[in-house]
Amino acid sequence: MRRLDFIEYVKKEAKPIRYLISLVPEDKYDWSPSDNMMSLGKLVSHLARSQAIIWIQLEKVEKVPEEYLNWDPLPLSEALQVFDGELARAVEALSKVSDEDYLESRAKTFWGAEDKLCNLLMLLVDHGIHHKMQLFIYLKILGFQLGSEELYEGKS
Repeated sequence: MRRLDFIEYVKKEAKPIRYLISLVPEDKYDWSPSDNMMSLGKLVSHLARSQAIIWIQLEKVEKVPEEYLNWDPLPLSEALQVFDGELARAVEALSKVSDEDYLESRAKTFWGAEDKLCNLLMLLVDHGIHHKMQLFIYLKILGFQLGSEELYEGKS
């Protein structure tokens, strides 16, 4: 996938994530489907900060800032602002990468995975997609009437 296509893909995948976050009732932040699963509030915070991993990778940040490792629940309005800001910063960082570096340079994640930059960036987007599905299932368990449109497209 070309870099400009990847930027559009990142934006497309972000839309339903943001939409699903916007549906979360804050009074259910402590809820999780079982004791060994992330709470809804922590999942919202993790997803809100998820786009940051792209710019963190591209800017070659040596140590991930603590706020990105802390999943304490953010108020919903703040979570949406953080999501929007991190997405904008990710898109900006992607726009500064040359096509050659995007396709050919090798990179290493902060947890040690190594591959071509384009492959690692796809892995990072895949991580967000996984948590999008997790949030989708949590919301369905809570009684939200959601379908493929909300999962894959979000709503305007």
